[in-house]
Amino acid sequence: MVLSQTGQIKEAHAVLQVPPWGGRVTVPHQGQLNLVNTCPIDNFLTIFYVLMKTRAKFFQYLLRSPELYAVTLIKICEMFNDGNFAEGKCEWLKLFPGRFNLAQSGQLDLWGNEEDLFVSRLYSALETSFTSTCPSPHCPSGVRQISSKAITLSNYFKVHELCLPGAAGIFVF
Repeated sequence: MVLSQTGQIKEAHAVLQVPPWGGRVTVPHQGQLNLVNTCPIDNFLTIFYVLMKTRAKFFQYLLRSPELYAVTLIKICEMFNDGNFAEGKCEWLKLFPGRFNLAQSGQLDLWGNEEDLFVSRLYSALETSFTSTCPSPHCPSGVRQISSKAITLSNYFKVHELCLPGAAGIFVF
């Protein structure tokens, strides 16, 4: 996969338009709304769009999900397919009621970070719970329920808990 200077992702069998930074949408009865500093949502929306277009299983997973973020990403994918990139970005911003006024004309500054403007809407999908057991006689708690919202980029997540005399617990990843 290669990103060209024209903003297209080229693969042996596909060419995908990727959303440009910024954007402009028409607000009914108001005029134009210019989106600026859109980087926090552009990066993740581009990643998810490419995943939806190149990974059928991922797209099917989102189609089956009742989660609001998944339904929204499917809508955004359709908008991006039609070249409506700014409208797709605004669709994502609707997940933040009261934070962005999408009915105004002028300029909308999306200055922020990925945690606030993207990852925060995925928490329900990121949460993982598991039970850790420790056979050590020095362990203060033989069984521990652990809940995490960490982002892990592999299918293999292994935690070893080593309880040594005098140690509360050491996690080795």
